[in-house]
Amino acid sequence: MLHYQAIEIWTSEEERHQGQPVAEAILDYVRGLKIAARCTVTRGIAGCTEDGEMATHRLEVLSYNL
Repeated sequence: MLHYQAIEIWTSEEERHQGQPVAEAILDYVRGLKIAARCTVTRGIAGCTEDGEMATHRLEVLSYNL
């Protein structure tokens, strides 16, 4: 049985490494290692931090029913 280590990397979709999106650069790097490793990129919709602050893709409606 293989044992894996999980590494989480938090970044924004706009971040680039040598002109390439960071997520793609990481996938290319891991694939190039040619080792028994799995690498998955996911896109978060929403979450919360340790202090309960929400992180979401939605924009707050600042002017409602003016």
